[in-house]
Order: sequence, then structure tokens, then C-alpha cells
Amino acid sequence: MGMKKGDVVGVTVRKDWSDALGNCSTIHYFPANETPTARLFVATLISQDHFGLWVEAVEGFRSPEDTEYPSRLFVPWQFIFAIQTDDPASSISIGFLKR
Repeated sequence: MGMKKGDVVGVTVRKDWSDALGNCSTIHYFPANETPTARLFVATLISQDHFGLWVEAVEGFRSPEDTEYPSRLFVPWQFIFAIQTDDPASSISIGFLKR
């Protein structure tokens, strides 16, 4: 299944990238799905190319008063482990399984 503009996607990224990014209200991480090396967030896809993904906050996860951070974010492919394209908000657990 391909991705298109406006799709809500679950993106599993390298934790070192998310730590370097710092606190960013554009994306909302799910701590329950965090591993020592990966983090998961849900975002709305703006576009994609051979460099990576442009995403923005999913409606409801970002406060309208929050103007400290940009509303759009670029995620380079080299920091992306996985992308879930089928309604990630409805999944109980997405990302890596913990054993």
C-alpha cells in the first residue's frame, strides 16, 4: 500500500535522532512503544521523496497556542526504521515488539 499526502502514518525512528531533535510539539511520541533504540510517533504525511518524509502534527495532538516549534518536520530516511500506513491510531501496539 502506498502513501499519499494527508495519510496518517505511524513512524518508528531511531531514538538517537529523536533525542537530538529534542522536545518537539510537531510530533507526539508513544512511550509505551519505546525501546532502547527506537521511538514511535504518529503524524500526517505532507510529502515524501528520496531524502525522507515531511510530516505535520495529527489534528488533536498539537495545541493551537503552541507556536514555539514549526508545524512541519522533515525526517530523513536514514533515521526511519518502519512506517505503518493502515490507521496507526487504531492499533493497540505498533512499532517494535518487546519481549
